[in-house]
Amino acid sequence: MPRYAPLSRLTSVVILVLREAVMLTERQRRKRPRPSYACIECTRRKLRCSKHIPCSACVDRGIAQLCRRRTDDAVREQPPTERARPMSSGLGQRESSGITPWSEASGNNISKSPQSERIPDAVHRPVVVTSSPEPSSAAHSPVHLSQALQSRQKIVHKVTEDAAIMLEFLALSRQNVLQVAQIEQAQSPQVNNKVPETFDPVFTESQVRAMMLYHQECISWIHNVVHLPTFRDQCEQLFMNNTELQGGWLALYYAMLSVTLYHSDPSILRELDIESPGKLLSIRDMGMGVDSELQPAQISELCYQKSIDALQDADFMINHSLCTIQAICLLIYVGHNIGQSDRISVLLSCGIRIAQCLCLHRQGSEPTVEIKGKRDTEQAIQQRLIDREVSKRVWWFLVRQDWLQIPFNNTYTIHPTQFSTPMPMNCDEDIARMFKSNRILEYDQEHYTQGSYTTVLNHGE
Repeated sequence: MPRYAPLSRLTSVVILVLREAVMLTERQRRKRPRPSYACIECTRRKLRCSKHIPCSACVDRGIAQLCRRRTDDAVREQPPTERARPMSSGLGQRESSGITPWSEASGNNISKSPQSERIPDAVHRPVVVTSSPEPSSAAHSPVHLSQALQSRQKIVHKVTEDAAIMLEFLALSRQNVLQVAQIEQAQSPQVNNKVPETFDPVFTESQVRAMMLYHQECISWIHNVVHLPTFRDQCEQLFMNNTELQGGWLALYYAMLSVTLYHSDPSILRELDIESPGKLLSIRDMGMGVDSELQPAQISELCYQKSIDALQDADFMINHSLCTIQAICLLIYVGHNIGQSDRISVLLSCGIRIAQCLCLHRQGSEPTVEIKGKRDTEQAIQQRLIDREVSKRVWWFLVRQDWLQIPFNNTYTIHPTQFSTPMPMNCDEDIARMFKSNRILEYDQEHYTQGSYTTVLNHGE
């Protein structure tokens, strides 16, 4: 017997090493999260799952054939009740002591014991997937260790797959979320932006010039969402070449005409030689004769409808642009007065969401102007600052309109803690007096500008 003593000591050492390895494996298993019984589709969409295949959510969506759990883990395919019953290792002791998970859950108030806390950990053990219990020595075999290693690798692959699916879900159709909103924003060539082949200016060029000048001097202070010097330059470019026409800008053009006609005094319209509009408009759209005369309110409603049609033709819910939001802001002043408040409420919600997609709500503090290259000329820097200032004006216009609906709807869309765009500056509109050292020159509230009225409203909010 003494000559076998070294072998006994070696066996004891091996047993101790195996025991330590098993304990380490158990600790690592206990750190694993509880299994998810929800199906893949509900997990991706972050919906509540009934945890029965097919689940009720997938059945309601009509995709019951796609409802499934993880196929690479046989344990997760079993229902929770059936998964807990084959546990012979930890459950046998509980049955011998008269304690079962079903007896614990029989009362109204379910009390959990330390042993019941360990049931989800036992679910992860590969021994439960077998039909009959195996000897305890099989749990320490190299085959078992390799299976455990493979299961951990599967978990890593599943986590990577879930991350990829979630990233795809978040990025789907949102390629242009972080783009900077610009007044002259080019449309993506991939999407359909239908523009009418023949552009209908409604009025003559001289009349449009006079109306835009009148709008700048007498009407723009009401909304302050359009930089009129820039818009008038764009109108001149349109008169010279109307082939490169964007649907969002066309909607803004008709909205500007509609608001101008609605708020103009009839005597002003007579001075602009708009006394017989029937000879100037596309009367075919109104179903009237050529000699018919329309009132200014009817002309305004016609331009309003043309702006709505231009938004639909441009597919504005896909082709996001700053001009689209500006058109929606202007249509509010006419739509409510012609009995289309329901449409205006929906358009306002669309404008808020489009503005959030263009990141108008996260403009942040005023940036420092740095010349990064030769292309950044003084004119380019000034235009970039104008775009930023107009973006702030548009966003705060949406904030005011959203909060003005609180007394009527008892709800609002824009939360004050969820945007960082500062209030617009009280600055001049003329570019010659608007900038100083490539910075926008801001005046105090005592200095009257086009934005004085809206500045008071913003501080009142």
